[in-house]
Amino acid sequence: MAGTRVLSISANSSATAFAEMQPADTDLPDEAALALSGNDHDTVHSPEKRCAVMFKIVFQELLDAYVSSYRAKDAAACASVYAPDGKLFSPFGPPAIGRHAIEATHRDWVEEGADNKEIRVVDAGGSGDVAWCLAHFSEGSTGSGTSLNILERQPDGAWLITHCSLNLTIED
Repeated sequence: MAGTRVLSISANSSATAFAEMQPADTDLPDEAALALSGNDHDTVHSPEKRCAVMFKIVFQELLDAYVSSYRAKDAAACASVYAPDGKLFSPFGPPAIGRHAIEATHRDWVEEGADNKEIRVVDAGGSGDVAWCLAHFSEGSTGSGTSLNILERQPDGAWLITHCSLNLTIED
């Protein structure tokens, strides 16, 4: 059921072109290809919904790379998904402003247990070169929660996180 995205989204890509992409244009995970193909009860008909599905796929891949770096205890690679002036707000410590501060924060975090970190994008959207994604995260003894991320498309077409707000789920 796994697929690898071969989709390249340039800085000149419009949201409409992004939304009008067909499953044949990419190597998508099976469930996304099915949703975009129109052969499923959860068919995505409107350009907005198609765009949201594509944003979810792209941002899930970005966060999958982050999780891989986190599990490898590579704080610099974790910070690389953030813009140079990115901001990270967390209940686990003071705000980290700028990529260097985000890397320093991750240096501490990855040492606390990184093997079972998971992040799943649950919703996403955007317009032009600015987008957002809402993701659920879990990490063993640290707990679980939600992150809200604002992302900006870079001149090379890559997306980087400019703002991340982590919220911890309180268990009863």
